[in-house]
Amino acid sequence: MWTPAYFKSSGTGGVYTTSDRGKTTTSANLDGGAPNGADPSCGSKDTETWNKCDMGSKTNKFNITHTLAYQQALNSGGANTCVNCKDATNPTNKDCNGHIILTDESNSGKVAVLAHGAFGQLPSIWSDTSGTNAVCTTDHFGCGYDKSSYGELVSKFEYVVKNGAKDLGLAGTYIKTYSTTPGVNCVLITKQAFLDATLEKVWNSLGTVANDGVALSWGHGFYGNGCGDKVFVKQGENKTLGTPNPNNIALNLQIGTRAWSGEMSDNIETNSQTYIVEGMVGAADSATCLQPLIMPMSKNDVFTLFEFLHSKATKTGGSTTSKKCIYTGTSTNPAVKEQCTQFNGDETSCKNVALNWNCKWQP
Repeated sequence: MWTPAYFKSSGTGGVYTTSDRGKTTTSANLDGGAPNGADPSCGSKDTETWNKCDMGSKTNKFNITHTLAYQQALNSGGANTCVNCKDATNPTNKDCNGHIILTDESNSGKVAVLAHGAFGQLPSIWSDTSGTNAVCTTDHFGCGYDKSSYGELVSKFEYVVKNGAKDLGLAGTYIKTYSTTPGVNCVLITKQAFLDATLEKVWNSLGTVANDGVALSWGHGFYGNGCGDKVFVKQGENKTLGTPNPNNIALNLQIGTRAWSGEMSDNIETNSQTYIVEGMVGAADSATCLQPLIMPMSKNDVFTLFEFLHSKATKTGGSTTSKKCIYTGTSTNPAVKEQCTQFNGDETSCKNVALNWNCKWQP
């Protein structure tokens, strides 16, 4: 069932409470206990977004739910809510990053999540192709995941995102691309992939799905989740905001914290957030005020889907690899070089990223 996006502001001992507000997330005397992947903090500019999106109002004009935490924060500190967090360990600090600000114990810790721009580059997140060193930025994994199973999932996910649309066993039937803007291509898992992976019930639970597929994205998380958890994210219908593509759905892999700012990237050309905010006013500057809809996907179903895709992959592209996309910069980091070499045999993609990533097409 689709539900408005939220994250659980909580630690290992339960939800954070009003008495925790202002404390660092590593404080020893938190009602919610030690950190377990939540980031209920905020930075100096965040209140601008909150006020623009009417988060301090009891009757939010954009139909955003789970806003009590924002009402309490703004009512107590106003525009200075996120800049008054001096503490004993850093008495000169005026920024509230790393401090507990957003809490709502009356609602099981639920705090609204807005679609809020990009997370970052896919190639820089993992240091090898096997997933052995897959990075979880919080070191807190989702239920049922550990470093090994997380790494296994990451390896398969990364292959599909970077190579699925070129792999002769996947391209067209199971994986396709969708261009949100010229030169920006999201990778979609098709309906046929779900059906052939015996996940018809999962597909049907999504309702109407635009473009006959779900886009892949990576970034922040939802619910009380940790790294490895995957959640369907939908633009949804919001007449006040104007949502021209309400049935655009992404399948998001959590690789970091869960927080109010739903930072997710859905393409490797610009690493931007484009699919779930496609066509919306403010999409270019993370200012849509969209609270997307979310639905979890179980770990078993996730592995079933990616094991299936992995089994169908031929590891063979449709273009000759004698034509290369070479890195011309000065970095010695293999991940940076891979941003170019992943497009060997793909002249169009290589030239699209040439300026930003120091790539050059070599016929």
